[in-house]
Amino acid sequence: MAGPRPAPPWRTWWRRPARSAQSCRPTTADVSSSGSEAQASDPDDVVREVVAELGARVEAVVAAGIAPDRLVVDPGLGFAKRAEHDLSLVAGLAEVCALGRPVLVAGSRKRFLGHVLADADGAPPPAHGRDAATAALSAIAAYQGAWAVRVHDVRATADAVRVAHAIGTAG
Repeated sequence: MAGPRPAPPWRTWWRRPARSAQSCRPTTADVSSSGSEAQASDPDDVVREVVAELGARVEAVVAAGIAPDRLVVDPGLGFAKRAEHDLSLVAGLAEVCALGRPVLVAGSRKRFLGHVLADADGAPPPAHGRDAATAALSAIAAYQGAWAVRVHDVRATADAVRVAHAIGTAG
């Protein structure tokens, strides 16, 4: 035997995302915020930090040869962030959208929604009990300019996004 085979590029994306994405020749590359800097930051600064991180990642993958029109950015809700960080990030989503790339918001059933919905004792509902909150989050994200949302309950979320769109285009 010649030894273990090297991992395919798509399994090493987290080590060198720009080089891995280039070798896979994707139709779309998702540039996500890890939130590592945001973990200890003030919630008021999280939007600025995530926008700066995403901007740097976009520059890196474009410099590595990925066409800018193939990039989608993801603010990384729930990754190394506290609930107040995620809420601030959703409130400031227009700043992420100002990067000029399509924005994917993947907040479905996330822990920060459970934090918002917690009962008087602080116990969050189970993940499947957060679908209405996910629909609300998705409608807000769409209203603020998100290109797409990742959800579990598609029908309820699609209805909420349609209502947000109707309000946004009224009058």
